[in-house]
Amino acid sequence: MLDGFETPIDSATVRITGPAEISRTACYAPSQCQAASSGKTATFTTTDIPGERPLQVVAGFPAGTFSDQAAARLEKRYSPGNTFGLDPVTGVGTVMTALLAGWAALRARRRGRDKEFVGVAPGIIPTDGSAPVAIRRKDPEVAVAFQPPPGVSPAEAGTLLDGSADTADVTAGMLDLAVRGHLTISPLGTDRKGRAEDWSFTRNPGCTDALRSWEKDYLDMFFDGRRTITTAELREQHDNQTLGVATSSLNRLVKDYGWYDADPITLRIKALLSGLLVAAIGAAVAVLGAFVGWGLLGIPVVLIGIAMMVTGVLRSPGRTATGTAVLDQIRGFRLYLTTAEADQIRFEQDIDVFSRYLPWATVFGVADRWVKIFQELETRGIYHADYGWYGGGQMAFTMGFASGFGSSLNDMSSAMASSMQAASSSETSSSGSGFSSGGFGGGGGGFGGGRWRRLVRPLSRAVRRVPMAPID
Repeated sequence: MLDGFETPIDSATVRITGPAEISRTACYAPSQCQAASSGKTATFTTTDIPGERPLQVVAGFPAGTFSDQAAARLEKRYSPGNTFGLDPVTGVGTVMTALLAGWAALRARRRGRDKEFVGVAPGIIPTDGSAPVAIRRKDPEVAVAFQPPPGVSPAEAGTLLDGSADTADVTAGMLDLAVRGHLTISPLGTDRKGRAEDWSFTRNPGCTDALRSWEKDYLDMFFDGRRTITTAELREQHDNQTLGVATSSLNRLVKDYGWYDADPITLRIKALLSGLLVAAIGAAVAVLGAFVGWGLLGIPVVLIGIAMMVTGVLRSPGRTATGTAVLDQIRGFRLYLTTAEADQIRFEQDIDVFSRYLPWATVFGVADRWVKIFQELETRGIYHADYGWYGGGQMAFTMGFASGFGSSLNDMSSAMASSMQAASSSETSSSGSGFSSGGFGGGGGGFGGGRWRRLVRPLSRAVRRVPMAPID
């Protein structure tokens, strides 16, 4: 008799082989059962056996065939039905483990949410430090700010916005340095459509504008002792680590400024590892539970762990109350740049508003819009921008660069990327080494080879994001 089946069986076949010819057979099952014998083997087939119902088969042998009592040997065959089956026990257990894992995930997410000062307006940082701090539950409405936050650069703002320094932030920092007079960007030659085929970057050592420490290091490494760098010269450069250092510096700065409790990259890694740990525990529960039919208990834990990994990587790490206040100031300025029309632009004395805020518009993904607004103002004779940072002059900027700011930056970076492709091919054929993998993007990857390849990738990648707003 075969019994103890916990799950229903669609069909079953039993074969009995003995040492002598079978003399008779019989079969007893909840539904019709057929028995047949041939020589020393009897075969029994039946279908639709409900759970917890036995199957009985009988095979008769001549007297004296067995000297000792014969015992059946049963081997369990594992299937989804008896490893991940759903019954009252596994159903209740699965719900309980899902609730427990979900509670742990929510606790981890709560610890990773932004904090804010309680009882003060968004964007205000209490000077006496007496304001209590709480978890921010939803983003408040912010007032329009007509100026960027004091003491914050576009690159630093971009790092705070999405929780990591990336190529777009470094590109905005480069434009900001040009606008402030530290370098000049110039087109070199044009194609039939009037687009620049090559570009040059010229450092202006006489600039009196104060540099942040990371900006000085960035410029020193970028130019590497030269005053001018062109895309043609990129073919000769292979080992510069400028952008890797720049992104790492920005990630450290937002922590040093007190905007994050730790380097945001470190916080992302911790969130990823927490999700990985939960998923691994769920997988272990599923595998071990499968041997006793309780494998279903681990599935929701695995799914919750995967969700924790994904959100931990994609979402910005939790900011401190100070970081959240600065973020609100940045959002207020972003609201101004993304909504102001030509007649609503506020001009400041002795400041070229167009150029000064262009790097900010790049960080916010509205550079094309910003350029068009000031083209309209210049056409109406209301405003004349200073294009000293652009070596092509006002006419070249208006006719070429400004007509498609994003595509112009893309043309510039593409020319640089093409130079580095040629350099990579040359290096590979001459030494067999070529460029190493890695590159920029959030400061990650290796930076052992491909000097200018790693130096210019921020331009090539970030300009593709010009029309897009960063994710908060």
